[in-house]
Amino acid sequence: MTSDQIDRFEQAAMLDAVAGQIGHVVWALQHLEWMLSRYAVMVQPQIRGIGLTAAAPILAKAEKKTFGASLRGLVGAKHIEGELATRLAAIVEERNWIVHRSRDDNRGIINSRQRCAALLDRLERANAECADLQHEVLGLMTGLAEKTGVPQAIA
Repeated sequence: MTSDQIDRFEQAAMLDAVAGQIGHVVWALQHLEWMLSRYAVMVQPQIRGIGLTAAAPILAKAEKKTFGASLRGLVGAKHIEGELATRLAAIVEERNWIVHRSRDDNRGIINSRQRCAALLDRLERANAECADLQHEVLGLMTGLAEKTGVPQAIA
């Protein structure tokens, strides 16, 4: 075997790394999506002062919306604007690529160290952006909770 050939053990390690990173990013995206759905409820005027029991069906309905639908609603109502809106739209697009097209776009990835490294870099960047966006959205949620008195349990 030459130095540029990849044996089955290395292929298995590469597949494990890719699958692990995809799983981590998907979970981070799911948490960000959940946070946005909670924020979408928090900005609704009728949520203030109704209590957690009364808010439960509103939260359940919001959590059924897609990531993109939640974001479009928040942007349309001007609750999220500017650079944050742009970054969230980009991460929704990245999420859609990861979930719907990344496998097809990366067939045979374990046969190329360079392609595998490029995919892992892309996934790591997406994960880092998710963490940054979670922090940004948490700041919005905390600020709104402090300003309006919406219970932290809703946030």
